[in-house]
Amino acid sequence: MVGAASAAASPVILDALLRLGSNLIPIGHETEAAAHLEAALALARQLGERDQEISALLHLGTARQHLGERERAQVLFQAGLTDLRSTALTVTCITCCITGAAATRNKTGSRTPPTVWSRR
Repeated sequence: MVGAASAAASPVILDALLRLGSNLIPIGHETEAAAHLEAALALARQLGERDQEISALLHLGTARQHLGERERAQVLFQAGLTDLRSTALTVTCITCCITGAAATRNKTGSRTPPTVWSRR
């Protein structure tokens, strides 16, 4: 019975790891966020949860970008974008990827990503 409870809890744990990791980024706890998102990425892959895996890749890329690991962030964003093309994720996930990738290219290293869309 313990095995069944653990198996049923895994998607809940995955969701909790993703939420915690993604919510730690905007409050400046990127190192902690990255640890949770790495665990979420591994669990998503183990469970075969493709959408959650992509979400973890994109949020992890954002955390790594804020930590100044721009090359590593770019690799994560590229992996997320490549996988995104083969799925039907929400606009929220796509927006996360676009703003994260734009921030990765921000040469000032600002925590605030530059404006992606302009009305000029």
